[in-house]
Amino acid sequence: MTRTCEPKVPIHVGLRAILDSFTFEEALSAVSHNQMASPAHFLIASREKKIISVEVSPIYTAQIKPENGVLIHTNHICAPAMQKVVVDKPHDDSYHRLKAIDKLVGSLSSDIEASDIFSLLADHDNYPDSICRHENLTKLSHENMETVFSIVMDLTNNKVSVILGNPCLRKEVYSTITC
Repeated sequence: MTRTCEPKVPIHVGLRAILDSFTFEEALSAVSHNQMASPAHFLIASREKKIISVEVSPIYTAQIKPENGVLIHTNHICAPAMQKVVVDKPHDDSYHRLKAIDKLVGSLSSDIEASDIFSLLADHDNYPDSICRHENLTKLSHENMETVFSIVMDLTNNKVSVILGNPCLRKEVYSTITC
């Protein structure tokens, strides 16, 4: 959680600008100039196997490059330079989920299917505040978060797969769309 906010471009407009872009570079440029109203994270990738993690704010923008072709991120600021200029007070479980997904991604083989990613997203380490989030009745209602959907985008094959609700409750993909 952060109180860093300025009257600039709302993050949802930034998301739309990324989706409306024709090239990786255009998508990156749409959110790379400290023009977002509040801190957010955008993962930008292309069929040409370009990928970047962009942490944005109204005062600083940071890029995180993949390690061994992999980028992971949870709900806190990860870039050290961004941490120095934007006050961030995330929920402690964000750090736990980042460590958990990092470990799980390391166990994947090189031939990854959407079902493999969904199985990672269904992980319950630190339940109910796990990667697959469930209602936590010990938290105040405004702090209680749940997974509402999971999405896997296969840019190589132009497929998007979606599971509505918690991925642990679905044994099959809700929908796969070829774009």
